[in-house]
Amino acid sequence: WLYNMLSAVFSGLIREYLVAALKDTVKENAGELLDVLNGLMTPATWPQLLRVCEVDLPMLRPVSAQDIFSSDSSTSARELAILLREEKPIGLAVLFDETLNCMRVRKVVEGGQAERWCTAHDMAPICIVDATIIAVNGYQINSGRAGGQQCIELMGNKRRPIAIALKLKPGAMALAKARESKVAVDLNHTSSDIDS
Repeated sequence: WLYNMLSAVFSGLIREYLVAALKDTVKENAGELLDVLNGLMTPATWPQLLRVCEVDLPMLRPVSAQDIFSSDSSTSARELAILLREEKPIGLAVLFDETLNCMRVRKVVEGGQAERWCTAHDMAPICIVDATIIAVNGYQINSGRAGGQQCIELMGNKRRPIAIALKLKPGAMALAKARESKVAVDLNHTSSDIDS
């Protein structure tokens, strides 16, 4: 009877604690939970789930990078979230940087999804070269070789969409803008040479 009385007295406090703990757990493990859910879902089970949840598929909006990477996740102007939807190669060559002990983007492959994403977002692909990969599908990438292996496994997964969080190198956007303006100046100079 004592436990029943105490639980009745503190039921509101216990409920608030459990709700907060569950929210934190789901937020920290969302990538793993969604990975398990997506692995269990088949084309036959999605319509059933939508009917049970009373969701009209045409009314749903596509997932964006902001939906996956929350705005309160301390993203700065140097952090970038890329969301790739196609079941084609990602188009990023990555390498483990021995000096910084992290995974980095070595090259943006021409014609790949990453290059198309950059173009669609008015960004030169050179901006993400040398960027540090900080998360893939919500999983934080650890430093060290173990983190590098984890990154390769997550990026090698064929499931889409795939969300990649990058930390750009300092001055990446300025470098890209400088290169773009130099190309524009060179093109204008060449066209004036042709006119004369």
